[in-house]
Amino acid sequence: IKFIKISDKEKPSFTQNLIYNGKSENKIKFLFKKTFNNKNTKTFAQKIEYDLSESNIIEFKGVIIEIIKATNRQIEYIVHRSFPDYE
Repeated sequence: IKFIKISDKEKPSFTQNLIYNGKSENKIKFLFKKTFNNKNTKTFAQKIEYDLSESNIIEFKGVIIEIIKATNRQIEYIVHRSFPDYE
């Protein structure tokens, strides 16, 4: 018997989300969540913050987003690159 690992690209083993979490002064906040399909693995979460006075382009884990306009309640943006298919 030979055991092999099979990955199904149609059903990835995890999902990644970058959730807008508001703006304070000139800084925008996000919550990054990585949720695994395996119920025995806990969700990973990380708070991240970007200073818009430095740049309106943010990059995180391969994602590149250009911020057009942001308030505490909503954000207008352009996604230049989303999460890669690999980790």
